Amino acid sequence: MTDDKQRVAYHEAAHAVVALLERVKVYSATIIPSDEAEGVTRHHNLLYGRGVEWDASHPNRIRMERLVRMALEQVWQNRAQLQSLDAIAREIARIIFGDTNTSDLNVRLVKMALERSNSIALFKAA
Repeated sequence: MTDDKQRVAYHEAAHAVVALLERVKVYSATIIPSDEAEGVTRHHNLLYGRGVEWDASHPNRIRMERLVRMALEQVWQNRAQLQSLDAIAREIARIIFGDTNTSDLNVRLVKMALERSNSIALFKAA
């Protein structure tokens, strides 16, 4: 296995491990590249059928916190470019909601989840 393939394999494995730690069903993981990514880990969508923009219920807040922790693994690799809490929250919101669906409200929800879970301490310690 080449170093690049091994890097992608570890990256996708980390996504799967974090999803499993969050008790999210993992469907598959691959290092076969596509037009959009070098590899993909597919897992259950915690927000499926839920409008997080209007539903601030306790269960949705917990789902958001779990998604933020899962997205942190991907953001961690780019932490040198993300200097502020706002930049980190915007990048995580982009990962969760997609480039075209990221609203200021989504970013605020992610920021709240980061603050509540104390995940931002990881970035400050690095």
